[in-house]
Amino acid sequence: MKPTSLYINSPGGMVTSGLAMYETMRYVRAPVHTLCMGTARAMGSFLLMAGEPGQGATPHPRLTGWVEEAIEQTLTFFRLPRTHHKHLKSTNMLERLNEEIRRRTYVVRIFPNTESCLRLVRALVVETHENWMEANRYINMDDIREHKKLALRNAA
Repeated sequence: MKPTSLYINSPGGMVTSGLAMYETMRYVRAPVHTLCMGTARAMGSFLLMAGEPGQGATPHPRLTGWVEEAIEQTLTFFRLPRTHHKHLKSTNMLERLNEEIRRRTYVVRIFPNTESCLRLVRALVVETHENWMEANRYINMDDIREHKKLALRNAA
């Protein structure tokens, strides 16, 4: 059977679109060889690894098997309530934290040693963590509890 080639140049993209492509790769009978033609980030890298082991441009063919085995863990995102999806697919909180670390370390400019830099960053991360725990919840855990209860009721 003649193999199918999938050329990937992707900066990421929607998870659902990537999963549709992944399902198509699994559905066709011909082996699918993947080749990166530029960038393969996020879902693009997932599709790159999902090609035939030992074929195409996957530098770590053992990852393909691992992706197949860990697909259940990877897709736990879809098990959570839909109201949480918009918060989980965003990295705004991490970007703000990185910006704050950059701002605070820029003030000092030259650290006497690595430990002093780590002390500052650790203190900032601990402070941020405490703020996240005490301030308004970014994700409402009550929704998750209700979602689990409904799932258990539906399963019974």
